[in-house]
Amino acid sequence: MPTAAFAVIRHLLGVIRGRLAEARHDEAGYTTETILVTALLAAAALAAVGYLVTLIIAKAHSITL
Repeated sequence: MPTAAFAVIRHLLGVIRGRLAEARHDEAGYTTETILVTALLAAAALAAVGYLVTLIIAKAHSITL
């Protein structure tokens, strides 16, 4: 009888190990991180372009013909 119980416990431990290994290799968090980093970089690029446009327009207005 103890051998059957140990077999069941061994099987359950194997299932738990498999599920933990699968959870470790899940890349759902990586996708979210990638989206956030991309959004932040896009926002920074828009801010940089806006700043450059402001400088260019100010310089253009200072030119006298």
